[in-house]
Amino acid sequence: MTKNKIKILYIDFDVPHLLKDDDFPAGGIANEWISWIEGIKKTGNKIGVLTWEGAKKFINKELDFDIIESYDPKKGIPVLRFFYYTLPNFLKAIKRYNPDIIIQDGATYLTFMGALASKILGKTFVYRIGSDRDVDDRIKKNMGKRAQVIYSIALRSTDIFVCQNEYQYKALKEKFPKKKIVIIDPPFDMKKDLITMNGNHRSYIAWMGNFRYEKNIAALVPIARFLPDINFKITGKPTGNIDKVSLNALEELKILRNVEFVGYIKKSDILPFVSNAIALLNTSHLEGFPMTFLEAWTAGTPVITTRNANPNNLITKYNLGIVADSYDNLPDVIKKIIDSEPNKDLRIRCREYVEKNHDPETLAWKLIETVTEIKNSN
Repeated sequence: MTKNKIKILYIDFDVPHLLKDDDFPAGGIANEWISWIEGIKKTGNKIGVLTWEGAKKFINKELDFDIIESYDPKKGIPVLRFFYYTLPNFLKAIKRYNPDIIIQDGATYLTFMGALASKILGKTFVYRIGSDRDVDDRIKKNMGKRAQVIYSIALRSTDIFVCQNEYQYKALKEKFPKKKIVIIDPPFDMKKDLITMNGNHRSYIAWMGNFRYEKNIAALVPIARFLPDINFKITGKPTGNIDKVSLNALEELKILRNVEFVGYIKKSDILPFVSNAIALLNTSHLEGFPMTFLEAWTAGTPVITTRNANPNNLITKYNLGIVADSYDNLPDVIKKIIDSEPNKDLRIRCREYVEKNHDPETLAWKLIETVTEIKNSN
């Protein structure tokens, strides 16, 4: 373990909403970092979250880590504000905190800002990959030409890449063979005292995610129609402008009697929701390492998915659910899981996997030691 303590600054504008536990559709990245923060605190190293101006008042509670306010995303004249307001305030906030390492997660404009600020201030920039699309050409579907150029600059300016899985690692190694690239699993803070592993009253198949193209809720329509005697419960919310495919799918699902929309559920209600499910169904076109999987397994709930979302082949390797060869096979897989109920061994295995492999403090030490070693060797 490193003898000298370090100060880490994580850049994220969604974390305040999770700390407030409001109904803002924060994604898996922010959820992952709540667990990273817990782990880093336990190591005795210092962690701060750089976010938007006014976040402290919004959160409105005492925290045992730092919230660093930077700028108001809505203030100023569009485009021009970046130069006279956004970037200057962003740099000032980082300079005042004076971290040893700056980390940002997931492909957004904040990736570029974090990389740029690190270069200007002479800091080590660590980019945590948030999804498989962030390392290949699929990212172009979510970015305009200008955004693609900016993101490309951010990647070239990154000092250390921290991947979630082997696919991300190999893709980045091919693009940047001389860059420092490592794989570290996401942590999950189980908070055992808050978890009850329900074994007797599981009554539905759960679907969790924001309503956007990548999550492919459209695949649920034929599945729910084919299995009219099986109940499906959906939790989620649109993020930004919802695509037509997802919008049409939602309209079709609303008229099915065996489908129930439970609305967007707060972070504190996720484990109770998934603990009453027979299984969690994932229909995504792509993933990285979904936090919904860890949430499900923590509650003893297996995951049903396709080969599109089986990071490092771990569902198959550890027998934590079933991976279908195609979307067409998902109805049969769902029936197979239901027919195996009650499956106490499977539920225990899911819980034990998270306990053994995703402990926040253990992974925080791995992150800190790995990044510090690379930083000191440069």
